[in-house]
Amino acid sequence: MRTFVAAAVAALFLSVPVLAAAGEAPAAARADAKVVIPVSGMHCGGCAANIDKAVTALQGVKSADTDIDKAQTVVTYDASKVEVAAIVKAIEKAGYKPGTPKTSM
Repeated sequence: MRTFVAAAVAALFLSVPVLAAAGEAPAAARADAKVVIPVSGMHCGGCAANIDKAVTALQGVKSADTDIDKAQTVVTYDASKVEVAAIVKAIEKAGYKPGTPKTSM
């Protein structure tokens, strides 16, 4: 009897992630979105660091990798928490000129 009860309790706890709200994927199944944004006006590593700092300050942005040689930033973000337009605006507010974003998953 104890084995049955232990197995039933274990099955209950293991199935908890499956009990997510209707239409909502479990957290592990959600993929981060990525966007590549061309950026002009950068002259040094400090410029790249300024962009990274401005973009990662946004709630929902997981990382930013700005490359001065490629004149772009690659941003990984949670699309349910931040929009690409907000990321572009953060780059503008930091004093740089963003180009047309290219999104991917």
